[in-house]
Amino acid sequence: MLFKKEDLINLAFGEETPLVLIEEGEWEDNGLYSYKDFIFEHDARFYIISLGRSGSFSIKYNYDAYFWKSEVECKEVVKKATTTYTWV
Repeated sequence: MLFKKEDLINLAFGEETPLVLIEEGEWEDNGLYSYKDFIFEHDARFYIISLGRSGSFSIKYNYDAYFWKSEVECKEVVKKATTTYTWV
């Protein structure tokens, strides 16, 4: 589904938006590039969007959201129970 760039940026930065933030991930660091996922609700359906940034805390981050088109396609997701096995 397509969402307005402005609404998604506001969601990511904690500003007012018609989208409802459900879950916010942690920044996953890959050197000079990092990203984080956001799960949000719209019309009783759930969607995911990833926000990326480059740079570091000592210099200004460049967020990829500012280069998105005016409307952004977001993937619909559902929450399902899973079983994880771990070697101990």
